[in-house]
Amino acid sequence: MYEKSGSKQGIFVVLEKAHLRYAKVGGGLALLNAQDHQQYLSKHKEDPSLYRPDIVHQALMAILDSPLNKAGKIKGVYIHTTDNYIVFVSPSARIPRMFKRFCGLIVEVLQRMSVKSSQSGQKLLKLVRGPITDHFPAGTRQLAFSHSVSNVTDFYGLLKKSKIRKTTPLALVIGAMAHGNVLDMGDGNPYSFERELCISSYPLSAACAVNRVLGALERWLLIL
Repeated sequence: MYEKSGSKQGIFVVLEKAHLRYAKVGGGLALLNAQDHQQYLSKHKEDPSLYRPDIVHQALMAILDSPLNKAGKIKGVYIHTTDNYIVFVSPSARIPRMFKRFCGLIVEVLQRMSVKSSQSGQKLLKLVRGPITDHFPAGTRQLAFSHSVSNVTDFYGLLKKSKIRKTTPLALVIGAMAHGNVLDMGDGNPYSFERELCISSYPLSAACAVNRVLGALERWLLIL
């Protein structure tokens, strides 16, 4: 059964368009990636360049390691996959630093629907039912970040000038894919973005974008 993630007031981060798929390769289940499974993907007429779980891994570590999260401001992290699975990641989760162990963790949650802490029994990662916006509190301001937006915005400057209260829940949507535009969602777009923002004159990796966005919030909230 899919579960609710238990939304609270605070900041929510969504890693959108993550291409996470697993398959039986070499006698065991593996999270497919361009480096280790290029031959398998080509044989099955898949584009290897799309299979980049390392993008999700790096971005997730940036979120969970951030001072914003350590200060208790992040209330939920979500991975929304291209197959429309939604993985809730608890802000208290300790994600493996080693990429192969991370891949095993993602396979486990996609297959078994949840991963529990061995000590407390708390579900640290779990599949939740969509639409993803159902997991945000009422009144959440939804912001998307994309290099495709024409004008570059200083996010910290925007926060300082805005009328957004520091207690207002925010949902931050950042792309976690190798190619494309996070804003191109077609008719299945579940979001109601208040603002679509470009935060750099240059294309950024997902992890770099996360650091820049969360860093601006840390300055705004006076988290050192």
